[in-house]
Amino acid sequence: MLQPPTPELLVEELQAEVDALVEELFEGFVPSLQGDSIRRGGKVIRDPIHGFHHLEPLEVEVIDCPLVQRLRYVHQTALAYLVYPSANHTRFEHSLGVAKIVGDIAQHFRDGTDFRLFDDTVVGEARLAALLHDVGNGIFSHLSESLIEQRWLDRLLA
Repeated sequence: MLQPPTPELLVEELQAEVDALVEELFEGFVPSLQGDSIRRGGKVIRDPIHGFHHLEPLEVEVIDCPLVQRLRYVHQTALAYLVYPSANHTRFEHSLGVAKIVGDIAQHFRDGTDFRLFDDTVVGEARLAALLHDVGNGIFSHLSESLIEQRWLDRLLA
C-alpha cells in the first residue's frame, strides 16, 4: 500500500516547481545598470492616483525583472473584472502605487521630523520591498491561494 507523501516531500516538490518557474521566467534575462540614459537617471511615471513617481535606476531594473513584469497579468481584484470590465487593476499597478506611498512615508520619517528615524538606505529598501511585496501572488491574486492550498492538502491527505 502506498504511503501518502510527507509534508517535507511536498515542500521539496513545491520548491522544485517554484525553482523551475523562476528559471523559466529568467531565461535570457540579463540585468544591466549600465543601460541607456533613462536607466542611469531613473524614470518618472505618471500615476493617475498618486501623481508623478520618480523611480531610481535600481528600481527600474527591478521593475524590468520578469518576476515583477508578470504582475501585469495578475488581477488585483481576482475575477471581479469579469463582472465589472472597467475594474481592470493589476498587481503591477498596485505595486507601483504601494512603492510611492511607502516612499513618501519613509521620506517623512527621514526629513519631516525633528530627528531622522530613517536614512536614504532605509527609504530605498522600503521602496524595493513595496515593489516586490506581491511577486509571489498567483494568477488570480489571493483567490488562487485557496486553490493552491487545496491542491497540496489533497496530495498530503491522499
